Amino acid sequence: MDVCPNCGMGASGVDFCPECGVKVSPRGHDDDESGQDRALQVKVVYLAPDELAAATVQKVLESDGIESWVQSAQAPGFEVLLGLVEGYWGRVLVFEDQEEAARTTIEGYLRTAGLGVH
Repeated sequence: MDVCPNCGMGASGVDFCPECGVKVSPRGHDDDESGQDRALQVKVVYLAPDELAAATVQKVLESDGIESWVQSAQAPGFEVLLGLVEGYWGRVLVFEDQEEAARTTIEGYLRTAGLGVH
């Protein structure tokens, strides 16, 4: 079992922590040049109203070469309640060094799709 370096939650067989969305690396994780673990440097770039919107934005980002992933804010059996409480279905996250490019890509996509910027 791997332990999330951000929140300490144990995770087995997953790439990203189900609690906070940080990439879970095997023990002895890779560090970047500055000595900080890049996986700890994540930013939320989009709050998705539903799963389809989250998946679409993720695919748009990936088509621009921006690594991203979706983190659901839902729990089985509580989808409607959590949607009302949280105000969104889930989040789209990227690494901090790609945040500006991701936001630009998302704004362009939302304008083109006529959805407006959230």
